[in-house]
Amino acid sequence: MRIALSFPDVNRRGGVERVVSEAANYLAANNHEICLIARSVEPGILDRRVTHYAVTDPRLWKVSLGEFALTAPKVFESITPPIDVHGAFTTASAVGGVLWVQAVHLAWMQIARSTRGMSGRLRQAFNPFHRVALSLERSIIGGRRYKKLIALTPAVAEDLKRLYSVPETDIVVLPNGVNPNEFSISDHSRKLVARRELGLPFDKPIILFVANETQRKGFVPLLQALASIRDSQAHILAVGRLGGMKQWQKTLLQFGLQDRITFTGPTSNAALAYAASDLFALPTIYEAWGLVIVEALASGLPVVTSRLAGAAEAIREGETGYLLSEPHNASEIAVMLRRLLAGEHADAATIAASIERYHWSKILCQYEQILMDVAATG
Repeated sequence: MRIALSFPDVNRRGGVERVVSEAANYLAANNHEICLIARSVEPGILDRRVTHYAVTDPRLWKVSLGEFALTAPKVFESITPPIDVHGAFTTASAVGGVLWVQAVHLAWMQIARSTRGMSGRLRQAFNPFHRVALSLERSIIGGRRYKKLIALTPAVAEDLKRLYSVPETDIVVLPNGVNPNEFSISDHSRKLVARRELGLPFDKPIILFVANETQRKGFVPLLQALASIRDSQAHILAVGRLGGMKQWQKTLLQFGLQDRITFTGPTSNAALAYAASDLFALPTIYEAWGLVIVEALASGLPVVTSRLAGAAEAIREGETGYLLSEPHNASEIAVMLRRLLAGEHADAATIAASIERYHWSKILCQYEQILMDVAATG
């Protein structure tokens, strides 16, 4: 079967970006002909049988979300012979395809409006990215310009029905997965090597935070929580597009954490960060799924995250982690961190084994079947 997959950028540094690469490689290994439509692909991450069709615009230094939505259809038209089915991962490229909905932007906007102050709401209202994203979402999802929608969780399915009146028959629920060959339990020697490479202390518990934004993911409340645990020497490892020590210097000095945090920036080797850590924290206020949560669990790390995260369904509360009712409440975060730091969780092997149902081999075989069913019905 000839399958086109599309997403603006495919790499190992972001969540959806990794999902696309996993899907492309799995389908190519199952003897499908994969045409990947993207403006950029990180070298060396794709099966050699995947063909990259580049989306570019010579007038622009970098193709934005809006331009990708305009130029991607031209690439589709250039592919010969025609594809059998299109798997999209964003409304910027869902040209009559199977859209795996990685987030409902309007749902996030509504939550953000209710949690931000006036200045934050104004910045959000005039941010051109949000305007483009909402316009595309209304056009593709609200306009029924798809063959099938895949929702990560029942909650995402409800958002689609509530906000865009999507018929239930148009939706299939399928979560994101995790690669157990990449994310696995670390032995002591591997942990020491990882800490040495990342410049982390060998004798302190490491709390891992992985994100590409701070406000929605609860970075500041996490810092406040750690500062309140005065008898703990825990150290935060912050991975992603979060800025660095210079940007956060004032806040860290205020909390007394300037010597208890390490920023790495974004990385294509996220497994190294999990290997170096003892527990994972993500006090997010909106997360359609949260790939980093299942990656942490697969690495044997207990997790503190929000009940609002889609991947909260993967956590056995009190055993593999704890769920926050008020994710931006620093006091509640501190209570959960204390429990994990005190060892109130299952052993690493039990934590890793708890998410076997989310291994990519099990998730992507279902995705493959969805694509084949849609292709068969035209």
